[in-house]
Amino acid sequence: MPSITVELLFESSSSAKYNHQGLLHGTRKMLAEYEQNIVYPKDREQYHKCADPDTILQRLAACPDGLLSCCVRLKDAKGITTGPSVRPC
Repeated sequence: MPSITVELLFESSSSAKYNHQGLLHGTRKMLAEYEQNIVYPKDREQYHKCADPDTILQRLAACPDGLLSCCVRLKDAKGITTGPSVRPC
């Protein structure tokens, strides 16, 4: 598999206070909170696999068109399940 590198192209003043590891930690926390509070319980495992920052580069490299998609149901503020969060798989 070819080597993949990620380069920071822009850093706003609001994100400058975080180092890259801190930013990744914040992203993981946000994804976990979203999964726990918004994603329908039966779809959480699928969402977790799709949103996993540890495997995203490898999964993108394996996609010929460079696009990833994942369909999960969401809960609204009242806990009612809504439709898929993205285009159909």
